[in-house]
Amino acid sequence: MKEDKLRQKVFENNWYTRQNRPKISETNSSIVEIKIELYFEYISATKIEKHVMEIFRPTDPFYFKIDCINDECLHSTLDLEPEIRNMLYEKQETRTGEKLCEGYNNYTQYLYKGNSCLATMKYFITIIYNK
Repeated sequence: MKEDKLRQKVFENNWYTRQNRPKISETNSSIVEIKIELYFEYISATKIEKHVMEIFRPTDPFYFKIDCINDECLHSTLDLEPEIRNMLYEKQETRTGEKLCEGYNNYTQYLYKGNSCLATMKYFITIIYNK
């Protein structure tokens, strides 16, 4: 499959999955807000860093797959849904951690099942519950 078609297919699959997820309020009605703060780092020929903050409301889909900082990455493995589900189960308000992207570094690596992307993502999750 050509690179542009593969990237379009990945985008459409992610979009479709997001659109068909239940709303956060349908998953857990006690959530007021989920705040996710992310710090990315990717080293290739140069070092790329990025800071992102996202706020999710009860009307948003329960979907927490994160786009990799490496624009060439295919099949990013950065997904915070397991961490958030765990937090809800344990009724936690905050959690921090780090993940390593194990998607393919670029299209050539995808074709030959080569090197992983290895971008790092530090996350800080805060869930605000109804009182």
